[in-house]
Amino acid sequence: MRQVVYFGLDAHVRNSALAAVGMDGNLFMSKQLRTRELSIVSRIVAVDAKEKILALEESTLAAWLAGMLRGYVDKLVVCDPRHNALISKSANKDDLADAFRLARLLRMGELRPVYHSDHQHRATFKAIAQQYLKLRDSQRSLKTIIKAKYRRAGVLRVDGTTVFSAAHRKSFLEQLPNAPTREMVSDDYDVLDSTIAVQQKAQDRMIREGRRYPEIQQFMKMPGVGPISAHVFDAFIQTPHRFATKQRLWRYCRLGIRTRSSAGKPLAYKRLDRSGNGELKALS
Repeated sequence: MRQVVYFGLDAHVRNSALAAVGMDGNLFMSKQLRTRELSIVSRIVAVDAKEKILALEESTLAAWLAGMLRGYVDKLVVCDPRHNALISKSANKDDLADAFRLARLLRMGELRPVYHSDHQHRATFKAIAQQYLKLRDSQRSLKTIIKAKYRRAGVLRVDGTTVFSAAHRKSFLEQLPNAPTREMVSDDYDVLDSTIAVQQKAQDRMIREGRRYPEIQQFMKMPGVGPISAHVFDAFIQTPHRFATKQRLWRYCRLGIRTRSSAGKPLAYKRLDRSGNGELKALS
């Protein structure tokens, strides 16, 4: 029986690669397998070890895989792929090699974890907030497209929000030079109206789901913090205990300071670190 085994899982929709290294860093298992619960779990269970630690990179599959595999390993790490330069920039790159490198980095403690809640309702609340934000961004893009079409047709006075209001659309459409252009912009208005309606549903869903989290009401007591900001902040943070220090919370909100120096001399001006969540920076 091995004392500690480090697993690296390079996961893809159809097939995944699983590698395992021991405490000495030597590879002793490397397998291509189907991305199915039975296939992955059976390989992990078959390894005889006192302690099993597994790493996989953050992806659309990470939440499902983490929830599935936590019961079969002693520790599971979902890591930020942007910091795994040994994997992403390797000259010899394939799934089995990536899984092996992931296991090696895990053994050396060189992975940067990405937080995944153990509570499914928290993950669902975050997904609801992300859906609302996606629809908000879609609405913003549609408004930009509509204004651009007016300007290309020579209708230049479209600043502000009046051009989107139902009461004034007709007067703006009549300024367009021909029927096909009016029909295209009218179609855009229809899509915009549909997006606004769905966004309102998403907002109502987010606020309804947020009733189970009493801290949101505490956030809303702060000056300048409204219901949307409070719900989005809570959905992304989930729990303050995930951060060892308040500085790490600031950095996650893109409010950390980035400094670069060599031989005691600064290489550039201090600036905000771009790593973290841009939505939380916008809320600040």
